[in-house]
Amino acid sequence: GRPFHAPFVHRAWHDVVYHCNGVWNTLLFSKYKSHIDFTAPQEYWAYVRSYLRRYRSQTAFQQIVTDLLSGDKPFYLLPLQLAYDSQIRHNSRFRSVEDVIDHVVQSFARHAPAQTYLVVKAHPLDPGFVDHAQSLMNASRAAGVEHRVVFIEAGAMPHLLDRCSGVVCVNSTVGASALIHGRKTV
Repeated sequence: GRPFHAPFVHRAWHDVVYHCNGVWNTLLFSKYKSHIDFTAPQEYWAYVRSYLRRYRSQTAFQQIVTDLLSGDKPFYLLPLQLAYDSQIRHNSRFRSVEDVIDHVVQSFARHAPAQTYLVVKAHPLDPGFVDHAQSLMNASRAAGVEHRVVFIEAGAMPHLLDRCSGVVCVNSTVGASALIHGRKTV
């Protein structure tokens, strides 16, 4: 595919305009209900916290990704959707991203070869309303595979797709990319 460049300033401006225009929904339509359960200021504050957390952890996440890409550890990849993704909640068999995590970790524990790892990657636009890392830790401990499960918030998807053994996704553009990369995809 061709490289796609979307400067943060442009994306942020579009989001602010979207939210400002969204005020009209509640004024013009008395029964309007948003698909999200939080306000724009709450979301923007969450993004600031998420950015700071990712910035502080950037070196650690990059080291994990470097080890995965250069090592001999085979791994499967689970790219997460946003916690409030309406496709997950309304058009899949899962009620939440946590349900996806639980299901995939349990399946991984039962069926994956003992030498493989499961890499779970946060959505790049996740503001961090839900602690997916903690959900993953709880699910992997319960399944007895905590030593074979890794959570990352960084890493270029094409590089991970070049190296992974397969991809598990729910409603993600990563699914199409995985097929382009010739990876087994569920």
